[in-house]
Amino acid sequence: MYRKAEENIMSLDCPRCGANQQLFRLEHKGYENNTICWNVYHCGQCSYTWRDTEDKKLLDRASRARWSIMQTTDPTCYPHNIPPPTNKE
Repeated sequence: MYRKAEENIMSLDCPRCGANQQLFRLEHKGYENNTICWNVYHCGQCSYTWRDTEDKKLLDRASRARWSIMQTTDPTCYPHNIPPPTNKE
């Protein structure tokens, strides 16, 4: 059973980069019995995407593993950027 979506996220900043809610974009709403049971958000600063019903340990930046936290969104600080896949036709 899902928790109510609106109870979960909107007091938090981006779990990955710390951006505030003004940079979030609602990507998708999940429904169960015609009721919204979860939302998917996207951070416009670091491109991280998450569901608001994730465990609070994953949504709370202070509780996340250090390797999963971005200290800056400046791409020059990350020497190993993975390029997006190309479409093969």
